[in-house]
Amino acid sequence: ASGPRRGFSSAAGVEVERRRPRVQLRPPSPEYKEPNQERRRQQLLAAMEARAAPRIPEPESPTQTQLRFVLQKVRPDWNNSELVLVQEKFSAIQIDTAPELFRQLNQLGVRGFNQKLKDCGKRPLKKETLEALREFGDQSASEALRDVDPRR
Repeated sequence: ASGPRRGFSSAAGVEVERRRPRVQLRPPSPEYKEPNQERRRQQLLAAMEARAAPRIPEPESPTQTQLRFVLQKVRPDWNNSELVLVQEKFSAIQIDTAPELFRQLNQLGVRGFNQKLKDCGKRPLKKETLEALREFGDQSASEALRDVDPRR
């Protein structure tokens, strides 16, 4: 005796195997190589080094400092990175000074100003922010510039 019988006879098992299609999910890869651990380590070190190196900002000119001061006055809630981002947007449309910002805002209006930003691939600013900037600039030029003198 060969022991207790299970649910299938050995003939049934052979029959099931014969009918099952031979499907190979993944072709065997003869050129499989072990991962290059040293190369991966170098990549990780380079990525960490790139993240760790802080971007050293270029020193601002007095006119850029003045523009930054205007932005801080109008939007005191903006942090340093937001101020830098907005100044980069303005630089893309050739605005590097507060008087140039006010001139373009008055000349183009809020919609035209934002359209100019969009045309340069930059995201527009909120309508309320641009209106507040224009109002700030609408003060008499000497008064506005006296208020934004960073040396005070």
